[in-house]
Amino acid sequence: MLPRSAGCIDDSLEGRGKGEWTGDNQQTAASFYLVYSPDNRPTARRHQIGHMRADASVETASSPAANNVNQLVQTVLLNYMALHGEEGEFSNRFPDHGLGNSTSLDRLIGIERMVI
Repeated sequence: MLPRSAGCIDDSLEGRGKGEWTGDNQQTAASFYLVYSPDNRPTARRHQIGHMRADASVETASSPAANNVNQLVQTVLLNYMALHGEEGEFSNRFPDHGLGNSTSLDRLIGIERMVI
């Protein structure tokens, strides 16, 4: 969700002069994951999966996860498995996933395998 403000500023200590949250735009979202290892740096395959339209709405056809929370979870699971070198097992472990064939799965992986 992307927060929306009605123009009111929260000048409290916790608000620090930011816009007051009054709601959200349920048509837009930005999901991300963080990877940390004290021993080595992750290597990105791609920096972004999907994209927004010029009017700030989600391009729902840009990825299977763009407009489907179940497929967003599947995409996160796929990336977790890829981080451990197990992306080849994804379709076996989740046979009813909605992310497409192996070529489509590869386009949804954001980080190369990492030894953790």
